[in-house]
Amino acid sequence: MAEMMMLAAVGVAVVDAILAAVLLVLYSRNFSKVRAPFTVGLLMVAGLLLLQNLLAVYAYMTMMESFPSAMAPYTLGINLFEGLALAVMLYSAWQ
Repeated sequence: MAEMMMLAAVGVAVVDAILAAVLLVLYSRNFSKVRAPFTVGLLMVAGLLLLQNLLAVYAYMTMMESFPSAMAPYTLGINLFEGLALAVMLYSAWQ
């Protein structure tokens, strides 16, 4: 069961990385049009979230056997909440 949750956490982290990459593209387009300082901050946040999710996918895949089984639901929950936050950010950036 815990291994299935860790695989689900990997899948959610991949989706989160895709959402962060789309945000990075949208924010870079906004920056090229607006040139406002706050868009630089948004670019940095999106880039850091992308890097964090790519690192999480790598860590989950390479160290899955080392993770305690009790940690799997929390890892999945954290990734799900991050995905929700990224989806809200993407929705607001798309408007």
